[in-house]
Amino acid sequence: MPPALRVLSPENMLMELQRQNETRDYAWKYFALHADQRLRTFNFYLLIVAVVFGGLLAYLKDARSPAYAFPAGLLLAALSYIFWRLDCRAQEFIKHAEEVLMAIEKDIPEDQVPEQLRLFHGEDAKTQALRKDQGTPSWSPISWFRGHFGYYACFKAAFWIFGLIGIAMALAVFFLPGSQTPAPAPVPQQIFYIGDHAPKPSPQQVP
Repeated sequence: MPPALRVLSPENMLMELQRQNETRDYAWKYFALHADQRLRTFNFYLLIVAVVFGGLLAYLKDARSPAYAFPAGLLLAALSYIFWRLDCRAQEFIKHAEEVLMAIEKDIPEDQVPEQLRLFHGEDAKTQALRKDQGTPSWSPISWFRGHFGYYACFKAAFWIFGLIGIAMALAVFFLPGSQTPAPAPVPQQIFYIGDHAPKPSPQQVP
């Protein structure tokens, strides 16, 4: 018999509500943990990108051999791939927590929590409707402006952009001219003379 149709004694009902609350709190903490960890990981990735970019540009400013910056471009591309895979894993954890929370919402009788107050069910329905109406991001440039973007699509776009920039910079450094060493300044010639006074210029030297 479905939970909503069971007849429970007051004591059993209290135990059932306590079980639901504990399960909901456990699932919510699981969801909040991985959602927060996902954002922190992405912020850490942006910090690494800024450091790599800053070091690379500082080196190329006066570099005699720009080709030595090749590993930095590859490092940026490799880190973009690694953090993208980490984000995919974090999304799996979050999606699993959302499914559990939606199941908990569905288990609560509607007379206790109306349909419009079921946050996860309502959000999922609205998201699906928006994606059906606007579409999802794809290789079509139109979808980049009109499509419905979620966290995963935005993060994925950032990882791809910085990863491709890293590959492009790793290849471009082989075609950049190195800075030339400036020629040394000429040594000023010294005039030596005998006596206490400098010799007078000859008539030919007078302008």
